Amino acid sequence: MTERGPRRAEGLSIVTGATVIAGLGAYAITTLIARGLGDDYHLFAIFWSVLYLVAGALAGVQQEVTRATGPRSVNGGVVRPANVIAFSLAAAVVAALVVAATSPVWAPSVFGASAMQLVLPLSVGTALYLLLTAATGTMYGTYAWRRLAAFIILDVAFRLLLVAIGLALGIGVVGLAWAAVVPFLLVILTVVVPARDELFARTRLDVGYGAATLNVLRTVIAAGSAAVLVSGFPLLAGITTPNGAPSQLSAVVFALTITRAPIVIATLSLQSYLLVQFRDHPERTLRLLAVIAVGMAAVGTLLALLAWWIGADVIVWLAGEGFRLPAGYVGLLVATSIATGWIMIAGIAVLARGRHTAYSAGWFVAAAVAVLLMFVPGDLFTRSVVALAVGPLAGLVVHLVALLGRSRSQFLLRDPQVE
Repeated sequence: MTERGPRRAEGLSIVTGATVIAGLGAYAITTLIARGLGDDYHLFAIFWSVLYLVAGALAGVQQEVTRATGPRSVNGGVVRPANVIAFSLAAAVVAALVVAATSPVWAPSVFGASAMQLVLPLSVGTALYLLLTAATGTMYGTYAWRRLAAFIILDVAFRLLLVAIGLALGIGVVGLAWAAVVPFLLVILTVVVPARDELFARTRLDVGYGAATLNVLRTVIAAGSAAVLVSGFPLLAGITTPNGAPSQLSAVVFALTITRAPIVIATLSLQSYLLVQFRDHPERTLRLLAVIAVGMAAVGTLLALLAWWIGADVIVWLAGEGFRLPAGYVGLLVATSIATGWIMIAGIAVLARGRHTAYSAGWFVAAAVAVLLMFVPGDLFTRSVVALAVGPLAGLVVHLVALLGRSRSQFLLRDPQVE
């Protein structure tokens, strides 16, 4: 076994352990806020949804940095390769300015009376998160597993602490918005800054600034589309149900957040790890995909049946009687996470081949179908389940065509540069 083999095995256990801890912390944060805000929970959830809709899109930066950095790219012979930190700083400034400049168009309809107060933490959070995505992408690409685990855990730990303090002080939705954003800065100061030389001194992308920008734009389109189906879906539910009762909307948003997390959030956290595996071992791609897909279906089915049986009561136990939902709906929400998990892993395999356009196309189709289905007349329960099931499956078809459309020998000979 090569030296990097044990490092990757070690990385899987470290990242998985950190993800489990962070997932438990995220459940605690969601539950605390739901109990603290009650019917107003949907107001914070919409801010959180917008923040992570933007952050989810910017995760495309992490994916491209992961793909393009690594031991091979330091002296890869590329003419004037892009410097990771310079590239990410410039991108962070641009992203924050775009959010702030466009906010008069969309913020009043999304945030209502609190629009101007929430745009500032959103813009700051956008810039900070982009810097973090570049840093974590470098950690994945260079196998810095322990530092990555520290980031994953501390991000949630800081947020849990600040949210708990904020709720105790009664700071309201705007204050909690800042409590959600400040941990990004704290993690940068405690994890990234002390290791800046180790992470960035000799790390370069495998392409120049122009090609890196083009690749990132395509992965950002894909990641943004993916975010519509994950963190941005509560926002979509609110937009497409303008006359819904606040209590019902809060209950649905809370259920969307916690029921799909075991598969969706776990897969999100492991995407960059899988990207490294697909990048470095292309001959194992299809076999590994099949194994993960079958395991995901089995686990998802068991969780869906469990959620159908006790899910509604668990939600009430966590958030209160006002959050009660039909048991069947809770079970179906969990089941839809299987399709979302499938498109995530298939998309990462496509991206590992350097096929940025096909990767973006699959996610764009998935998001477009889901959005269209959410605007079809009907109750929120039916629309959300159908959209979350059909949308990802439509995009999965695009990714599978891209994966299976080339022979194995062509794949093995492919140089993973710009498509």
